[in-house]
Amino acid sequence: MLDNLDFAQEYGITGLAREITELSERSEYSREIYVLFDEDCNVLAGAPDRLLDAYTQPTVCDDLQNSGGTRVFDLPREISQLQYQPGYENTGFEDDEAVAILRGLPGGGALLIVLVVPEIEETREFLGSTLNWTVALLLSVGLLGAIAITLSVSKKLEKVNAMSRDIRQGDLSRRIPLDQSGDEFDKLSQNLNAMLDRIETVLEGSKQVSNDIAHDLRTPLTRIQTRIETLQSNLDSASETWLQLEAMRGEATELLSMFDSLLRIAGIESGRAAKSFVDVDYSKVCADAIELLAPLAAEKEITLETQFDEPVNVLGDRNLLFQAASNIVENAIKYSSTGSEISISLKRDEKVSVLIVVDEGPGIPEGELKGVFRRFYRLESHRGTSGHGLGLSLVKAVAEIHRGSILLENTGKGLNVRMSIPLDSP
Repeated sequence: MLDNLDFAQEYGITGLAREITELSERSEYSREIYVLFDEDCNVLAGAPDRLLDAYTQPTVCDDLQNSGGTRVFDLPREISQLQYQPGYENTGFEDDEAVAILRGLPGGGALLIVLVVPEIEETREFLGSTLNWTVALLLSVGLLGAIAITLSVSKKLEKVNAMSRDIRQGDLSRRIPLDQSGDEFDKLSQNLNAMLDRIETVLEGSKQVSNDIAHDLRTPLTRIQTRIETLQSNLDSASETWLQLEAMRGEATELLSMFDSLLRIAGIESGRAAKSFVDVDYSKVCADAIELLAPLAAEKEITLETQFDEPVNVLGDRNLLFQAASNIVENAIKYSSTGSEISISLKRDEKVSVLIVVDEGPGIPEGELKGVFRRFYRLESHRGTSGHGLGLSLVKAVAEIHRGSILLENTGKGLNVRMSIPLDSP
């Protein structure tokens, strides 16, 4: 371009016009397009037909000068008639990037030089395609990595869940398996295992003390009971001494019953019973429990309304299920008023069997609904009645070893007890 400006200064605008005309005719399909304007920005020479109309109008000189003399624009290929190098002929693009440069001439007028650069579109397409593939590859790799990490974490969490389920059933010997990877999960598993070791030691020690006391006291209590019966055999049953001994024998019997309940709960919580579960007709178990307690209800003129879905089969221990059902119904009879009604039903609810016992008794204060499952817990209003506060503790232990649950709810007219046992519980 500087050569052209020097040429114009030496030979004038007329000589430059001849030179531009010859150059345009000789290289009519080149990348460089020249257009020479006079002082009024009218076209004097060049190839204006290879440019957009906006770049051949008299206003183009002022427009380009106002924008700094340079402009980048899209030039349609059908107008530029550019001859492409191999590799650019069939790219499918309709436009090319073009750079327009306007320079004033020493004697007046201006020279417009337009450089067409088709490689820009090719490079832009290549970079765009490369970027798309790169993003797709990164997303695929990231997705696969996320899936792999999720599966790995889920597998490790499932080990913890399986272990926690067994511990919840009373098997405190279970521990989280270690993979010796030394990662954060492995360290967490080590800490949890250490914590479980400590908990097991404390709980086993506490249970052992209770069990030892129960075992040790059963023998002397049994002896006391036997000696009382021996003394009673030598006395008149109407005598004061015999009656006092009978009261003492009753107290010993009550203590023995309490220790038997403690040992039974300890045995349930140990989880040993779960290893011998068999298929049980739960509806038959509940019917047997009601039949056993029917005379007790008759003494208080209580009506037992029953409704059972038959058969309702669960995997469990028949004796434990019978004991739990008996305790629930017996409590309902015990605390219901004379002449009232107790509704007992056993239903299938999807994959769960639900034993529902609804009485018309005084219910349980809302603040004490959870406390009644603790051992030896007695309501203030029940402290003068018989019992030792272990019935519902045993029921809860039975429900949990069968992977079930028990719920107490006041109905306004009495207490609603719901014990749920999964139909497929191991």
